[in-house]
Amino acid sequence: MIKETVICDVCGAGKNEANHWFMAFEDKGTVRLAAWGGLNRKRASTKHLCGQSCVHRYVDDFLARHSLGEVLPDPAEAVQDTPTDETGNQEMEPL
Repeated sequence: MIKETVICDVCGAGKNEANHWFMAFEDKGTVRLAAWGGLNRKRASTKHLCGQSCVHRYVDDFLARHSLGEVLPDPAEAVQDTPTDETGNQEMEPL
């Protein structure tokens, strides 16, 4: 028997029988969320999310990366060199 191992893309937790997992798909600046199941869970671009708290964290990160219509790099994939103020917060450009 081959056992499928699934890891949450947000927190790194492993999938158990009792978990309430979700899937997320990004395409051209949009994100779709779905309940766990189907063959889409095996697509390379599918994000695996272990529960509601990780869904919220994923959506928060997605919104931050796509705020003001600008696509920012995924923080998990790139290091940003954003200027910070004296308190260590990122400086924001005026609207």
